Amino acid sequence: FYTVLPQSTGLPEFSAVTYLDEEPIYFYDSSTKEVVARQEWVKEAVDPDFWRRNTQILKETEKVLKNNMATARDRFNQT
Repeated sequence: FYTVLPQSTGLPEFSAVTYLDEEPIYFYDSSTKEVVARQEWVKEAVDPDFWRRNTQILKETEKVLKNNMATARDRFNQT
């Protein structure tokens, strides 16, 4: 799940949570800019490069979604 919020909320502008069987397994947000395991077993279940790859993917996703939100605000004349 991705969430994009305006800067004025005081919360991270972008966050992503990945779920498996309704349990969060890892998390990323625009404050830390890092993918973090939410379940201990996940750390052992993936290769070491997994964290770097997914961090990079989510950094790019963050840029795209923030840009999309800015475009939507402009098109709908919202601040």
